[in-house]
Amino acid sequence: MVRYLAAAGGLAVAVVVLGSSLVGPEGQRGLMAAAIVALAVQIPSFGILAATRPGSSGYLAVWLGSTLLRFGVLAAFAFAIMGTEGVDLVVSLVALAGLLLIMLLLEPWALQGRADGHANG
Repeated sequence: MVRYLAAAGGLAVAVVVLGSSLVGPEGQRGLMAAAIVALAVQIPSFGILAATRPGSSGYLAVWLGSTLLRFGVLAAFAFAIMGTEGVDLVVSLVALAGLLLIMLLLEPWALQGRADGHANG
């Protein structure tokens, strides 16, 4: 779990810091919002996945549920940001979608080497 927290947190910080040099103030607020939402969704989702025994039907259900959750959060975020002044809609949505995807791709790496069905850390 610690590996995932470090990688996801580092990724979010890197996106905000590096992306801020490419966008204006509205885009910067969008990057911050996307990073916060992505971490708020991904960390609990990964924690539940890591606590579930691999190969069980529950494991697939958790993975599928967290995937559906990501889609729902992206849609809700789009509607929430759409009516917000001072936040770039395109930057926000691209950043959130990208962060969610990359954090999803980090999950197998973070789960690698699990022995008894629990993450090594």
